[in-house]
Amino acid sequence: MLGDYEIYGQLTRVIDEKNRIILPKEFGVEKEEQLLLYKEEDYCSIYSKSKLENIITIKNQSFEDEKKEIDKIALKILALLKVDAVGRITIPKEILDYYGLENQVLLVGAKNHINIYSGREKVISKKRIRKMQ
Repeated sequence: MLGDYEIYGQLTRVIDEKNRIILPKEFGVEKEEQLLLYKEEDYCSIYSKSKLENIITIKNQSFEDEKKEIDKIALKILALLKVDAVGRITIPKEILDYYGLENQVLLVGAKNHINIYSGREKVISKKRIRKMQ
């Protein structure tokens, strides 16, 4: 499951004619897994739906300031995605257009989630994956 492993590194992926991207198996994404597409300023991120719900539940039981942060998180969710049998996700066309994601994207492991950049972006890091404690 996405978020079970710390993910570092970057991979280039092609967006097919149906707006699908194949997610790398090394990132720990499972078939039929539900993912949340999350809004960032210049890129978007993918989080495991169940992992993000766990974080929200834990924070929701604590301080009032953290509850405000949870509300901000909820407003940034763009779409619910489901991983198909081949390991692909389909990103809505409006989101592809907004972020300038054309025929190629850069997937960057960011510890417990994946950031998606336009294929024109340059991000430097080493590929490293390890089991989260």
